Amino acid sequence: MKKFIALAAAVSMSTMSICAAASEGYPSKPVTIVLPVSAGSATDGLIRVIADKLGKDWLQSIIVKNEPGANGILATQTVLRSRADGYTLFALSTNQVINANLYTNLPFNTQKDLKPIARVAMVPMVLCVNPSVPAKTVQQLIALAKREPGKLNFGSPGTGSTAHLAVEQLKDKTGIKVTHVPYKAVSQAQTDLIGGQLDFMFIVPSAAMAQMQAGKLRCLGVGSQERLAQMPNVPTIAESGVPGFEAIAWIGLAGQAGLPDAVADDISKEVMHALENKAIQKRIAGLGLVPAGMGRQPFTAYYNNDFANWHHIIEAAGIRMHN
Repeated sequence: MKKFIALAAAVSMSTMSICAAASEGYPSKPVTIVLPVSAGSATDGLIRVIADKLGKDWLQSIIVKNEPGANGILATQTVLRSRADGYTLFALSTNQVINANLYTNLPFNTQKDLKPIARVAMVPMVLCVNPSVPAKTVQQLIALAKREPGKLNFGSPGTGSTAHLAVEQLKDKTGIKVTHVPYKAVSQAQTDLIGGQLDFMFIVPSAAMAQMQAGKLRCLGVGSQERLAQMPNVPTIAESGVPGFEAIAWIGLAGQAGLPDAVADDISKEVMHALENKAIQKRIAGLGLVPAGMGRQPFTAYYNNDFANWHHIIEAAGIRMHN
């Protein structure tokens, strides 16, 4: 028994030493952040803002590598094939969570193979209606949809998009029946919403604000848990009588599942520190995003909960897609 205790203690000390060694002096060489999106996108801009700040704080080069295509599979595989040492990170987002539940043939397990490190920012979706729709609140829209099941229609930039699934969540929580009109481009969908061909749609805050101020759209509610500073008079959908509703697109950093906790914690702390910088917050807001820092442990819990929520919504809607 004494030998067993001694052996267990030795193993424990060895593990602690490995973790300490893994984080000590990190980073000692350039770090690469792989993105599943093209250069010039809001996500790309966000990661470059964070990479620039981390590079200055770490006195190391941070390489931003864009690998768009195949619904994020290429970029994810690049990260998963790399060593789990903190030198190849992944720009994780809501899209990966949705795709993991939407597609049946992914060559990896997104939830198990990636380790969340830190949430960086988010984009709340805003529920907007054409002014001709006789609804000035979320509850009035729900009542209208219930009076005439299937008559109201909504647009989205495609099946499985955040804008589409936000409505599927609304349907699941309220029991309404509405008709989906998928588009290939969000710009065309928004044009038809303004033109009256569509009744309602979830769009990003920057577009919602501009059209609301021009009197071309009416904004009924935001999908975040708190009201937006730039739209303080627009209530959250959750406070409008749909408890638990959340429709946001978040962006964060992740590593491989085997990444030592000590390294992940170090990176997380640095990201959170960067997000405290007022200049960084301003640059993120300039991209149309909301700074929404979340450290490793709370982000991990949020990530797993988000997985469960989107899984339920996609299953309830009966949506399945193949790559």
